[in-house]
Amino acid sequence: MKVLICFFTLVFFISCSNSTKKVKRSVVKAPQVPVSVKLYEGPELPQEKIVRIVSEQTDSRFMYFISVNGKKINSRSLMNGPGEVLLRPGSHSIQMRFIAKGKLAIPLKSFSEVNFEKGKTYVVKSNFIFGTGDYISSAKNTKITVWIEEVGKPKKIGLMTLDGFGR
Repeated sequence: MKVLICFFTLVFFISCSNSTKKVKRSVVKAPQVPVSVKLYEGPELPQEKIVRIVSEQTDSRFMYFISVNGKKINSRSLMNGPGEVLLRPGSHSIQMRFIAKGKLAIPLKSFSEVNFEKGKTYVVKSNFIFGTGDYISSAKNTKITVWIEEVGKPKKIGLMTLDGFGR
């Protein structure tokens, strides 16, 4: 009887250890709803008294804010961060991190002082052409064009074109 119990116990452990477990892999995803960060002092103000800046999100690429006016925005991840900032009107310098899924994740050069008007919403947009060749060549040949538009007006504000190093 002891031998039979030991045999069944051994078979049970072997069959359990050989079972296939599916491992869930993490996938970098852009936030579905942009995480918003209030970057002005004092109580919350109505929409008509502040500036709202949102980053464009697509299935293959997205950006998030890493600093405004030289002040870093805290983020727990290098692959995700706030997709929207709320500011007081006026001139602001903005820096973004650009992510092209499976290809590139880099901080971009800052937009110089851009004047934002109260009560308006702006969108940071991008166009991405991935370079070819080895890592250094493809980074040099990559073209990332980034600009800001006021919602409802196609005029590009602060247009800049960078390489795969963010310069």
